Amino acid sequence: MIIYAEKIKRLMLMPCISQYISDTNIKECAIRAVWLGNDETHYERRWEKKDINDLKLLINLVVNWVVSSLMTQEYMKSMQRT
Repeated sequence: MIIYAEKIKRLMLMPCISQYISDTNIKECAIRAVWLGNDETHYERRWEKKDINDLKLLINLVVNWVVSSLMTQEYMKSMQRT
């Protein structure tokens, strides 16, 4: 697990998301969070109708999708069909 952590630390955010996130919901929300975050670092905004509240919502969606995915995996593992 430490090997993956070191690899991830060296990657830029978008390649990290692309390479290590397979769940579509998590990936798509994370990508959009990156877009909005990047908008805050540029002079011209691409997503003019979105603001920090949208960024917070996307981050919350990513966290919730990750938690739901992990909880689902845990229950599927602990309650396998016999």
